Amino acid sequence: MKKTLIIALSAILIATILYSFYSHGSVKNNKVYTAEDSESTKDIVKIDSDIKDRGKNNFFDISRYTSKLKQGEIFITVSKDKNTIFYMIPSFLTPSTYKENKAVVLKGRTSQTVNLYAKDLSTDDITVIALNIPFITSYGLNKEGNLAFFKGEEYLLLYNIRDKKSLMEKELAKVKVDAASWSRDGKKLYLQYYNIPNGAVIYTDTLKLVEAYELPDEIFYKDAFNEDSYFGVIQNLNSSNTLLSNCSSAIINNQGERLKDLGNGIYADSFEKSVLLKNLNNTYSYIINFTSSKNPIKLSEKLVYDAGFLYDGSLFYITEADDSLRNMFILHRVNKYGNEVDSFEISGSSLLLLPDGKQAYVNGPDLEFVNFENNSMSAYGSLSPIDSEIISNLYSALKNFKTNAIEGKSIKVSPFFTEAAANTLDTLLADLKGSLSESFISLYLSSNPEGRAVITNFNQINDFSAELELLITVRTYWTIDFKETYKIAIIKDKNHWKVSSFHIK
Repeated sequence: MKKTLIIALSAILIATILYSFYSHGSVKNNKVYTAEDSESTKDIVKIDSDIKDRGKNNFFDISRYTSKLKQGEIFITVSKDKNTIFYMIPSFLTPSTYKENKAVVLKGRTSQTVNLYAKDLSTDDITVIALNIPFITSYGLNKEGNLAFFKGEEYLLLYNIRDKKSLMEKELAKVKVDAASWSRDGKKLYLQYYNIPNGAVIYTDTLKLVEAYELPDEIFYKDAFNEDSYFGVIQNLNSSNTLLSNCSSAIINNQGERLKDLGNGIYADSFEKSVLLKNLNNTYSYIINFTSSKNPIKLSEKLVYDAGFLYDGSLFYITEADDSLRNMFILHRVNKYGNEVDSFEISGSSLLLLPDGKQAYVNGPDLEFVNFENNSMSAYGSLSPIDSEIISNLYSALKNFKTNAIEGKSIKVSPFFTEAAANTLDTLLADLKGSLSESFISLYLSSNPEGRAVITNFNQINDFSAELELLITVRTYWTIDFKETYKIAIIKDKNHWKVSSFHIK
């Protein structure tokens, strides 16, 4: 038992090091019935019929609203009565309330903080909704128009527009939300967790959050298609495979009948009759026209951090940049046939697409603004509190370690580590590899796990030495999460920063 545990822990640790530096009830008439309801379960009927409705295109002109904002104020959306606009300001632009985040993302998903505001267009009154929260990348208004949600990273804020106050702050602080969507009647907010489509449901009439294990539903609502049907995710509750591999998406009518199968994966976005699905291994597939297309187009074999439709039916998606000296990403734009037409190197792993579908702001330290209509980009400038030379050399050291580890080379030949640090890492690597099979390592890496390395505590002792703590996290569709902090010392030798020590805190 003890040996098995050691091997299991070693498996997680070696996979983490290798990758982190490498890259029940029913639904009917749109109501979720809980265990207390007496409604009997209705079988899902497959009706493979053509859908004649054009589908959704919710983009709209925003020039009249953006003109009301000052430089540095980022428009998010407008209330349904057109009287209130919501916007955010990067936190560092408001020194009086700014809480400096000394954590620096060395590799992986990026993070910036903003202040969120509401502006009454009839009076010009401004309401502070929240300060120093994650950069907002998605939002939604309910049908009645009295509630809105704002999501940044895994943070979710629920806001009552009429009463001008946030709701359920304590409850929402306990959950990590990957995506959110309103029910058609606006009385339920569906929450998706990381690779789990049925995370939880918020009932707005009672302000109660019900976790998925309390709602064993076979269908989980994702988005409206038209007045009579919606996009739903269907789970195979009897399968022994992983959860995500057992999810498929479909168009469901209000009677619970399956009108159109869309294939495996979680519904992520749609534009008219085109659909974007999140697949196993953190990749995305795109269906050009679900009434006629048979084979989905995979956007990339690499891990995709963010993806969605643009104003003209084309798509964007974001992957890691391979040949960069710091944590950078590639923003790809593909046409409706899945062919890449443009790309930009950006500093963030996600973006806020404005409601016109033509403009976006990048959630990264350079705060880029992208105009998809004329394929242009501008950047505010790097906001990293750590010297760029240190970041570049430390990033290169970690990439170099990854390459040597994967290819089985000795760390001692690296120009980014002192001999003492190289000996330590070589020994650690050899011990861990000895407990794992090559097939296990290959399987883990092929699953596109998402790794992240964050400098949580940096102390530059003098011009030639510094020390830091590096928090490494890894997650996959396996529900394996790894979290470990390492203490690292670096020295400047012949104008190059090198890692001089590396060990678990």
